[in-house]
Amino acid sequence: MMASERPRILQLSHEETSQIALLLKFYKTADVESVSVSDAARLFITAQKTRVFHVDLNESDVQSHYASFMAQTLKHLVPGELELEGDLCAKPVARSVRGYLHHIGYEDSSECDEQENRIDPEENDVAESTSKQFMAILVNSYRGIRRHLWRRVFKDHRRCIVSAAFCLRNDMHNKSTCGFCPHALAFIRWRMLWEGCGTPRYLFAKRPAKFFGILGWHLARPSPAPENWSTETKAWIAGHIFSSTCLASLAEISKLAMTACEEDVVLWEKKKSAVDYTCLWAVAGRDRREQPATIYLRHEPLRHVSALTISGMAGHRRRHEADMGRLQLFA
Repeated sequence: MMASERPRILQLSHEETSQIALLLKFYKTADVESVSVSDAARLFITAQKTRVFHVDLNESDVQSHYASFMAQTLKHLVPGELELEGDLCAKPVARSVRGYLHHIGYEDSSECDEQENRIDPEENDVAESTSKQFMAILVNSYRGIRRHLWRRVFKDHRRCIVSAAFCLRNDMHNKSTCGFCPHALAFIRWRMLWEGCGTPRYLFAKRPAKFFGILGWHLARPSPAPENWSTETKAWIAGHIFSSTCLASLAEISKLAMTACEEDVVLWEKKKSAVDYTCLWAVAGRDRREQPATIYLRHEPLRHVSALTISGMAGHRRRHEADMGRLQLFA
C-alpha cells in the first residue's frame, strides 16, 4: 500500500565501514579497476563523520565509479580532509541547493534520536498523503523529461515512434520482432518502463496513464533524507534523484536498442524493471537556513540525437517504412 512504512535510510556505523571497504575491494567486474581497502575505508568514515546520506552500495554495480563519485562529493564538502592513495577517475558531479523552508526546533534537531513506538490514529492518513505528494512530484518530473525528449531530442524521429507504436498492438512481454528505427525503439521501451505499459499502442491512446513503473520505483526506495526533515525537502530530493535515474535509464536503453536494431532482432523481455534503476546521489546539509539541504548527482549527459540531412532523413524514412511492413507480420 502507498501508506506502508518504508525502510530507514542507510546510515553506516564505524564497524560497517570495514565490511563495505572489503566489498569495494573484492567485488570486481571485468572492466573496472578495484579500489584499495584503505581508500574505501577513508571514504566511508569521512562520509559518516560528515553525516552524508548516500545511495546504498547494493544499488551501485561499479565500485570505482561509486568511489570516485563519493570522493568528489566529500572533497567539496570537507576540502583538504580526504586524502586517497589511488587516483580515481573524476567525472562531472551536479550540485543543487534547496532553499530554506523551515527551522528545525531544538527538540528534533538530532537525526539519531530514537522515535517512540506510538501509534497516531492519523498516522496512516498522513503517510498516504505524503506518498501521494511524492508521487505527484515524480510524475510531474517524468512528464517534463518526456516532453523535452519528444520536442527536442527525438523530434526528427517522432513519425518513426508513432508508426512503430501503432504497429505493436499487443502485449509485447517475452515476444520478439524485427528491428526498426533504434531511436523509436529506445523511446518506446523507455516509456513502457516508467509508465508500466506492456502494449506500445496504448502509449498514444487517449487513456489516463497509471505510471506503475514510477510507483514501484517510489515504493521500493528508502527515504533519501532524515525523518525529521520537512516533507517538501524530502520530495524535492526524491524528484532530483528520480530525474537523474530517468536519464540514466534512457542512456542504457538507448545502447541496448542500437545493438538490437543492428542485429535486427528485438527481444521484448524485461531484463530490468523500474525498481532496478538508480543513479549516484549524496545528500548533505541539515534542512536549515544556515545549512540548507544539498544534493550531489552524477548521471549520464543527455545526448541529442544527431540531426539527419534532408536526403539522409528521406532514406531513413524509406527504410523505416519497409521495417513497418515487416513489423506488422509480428503483430
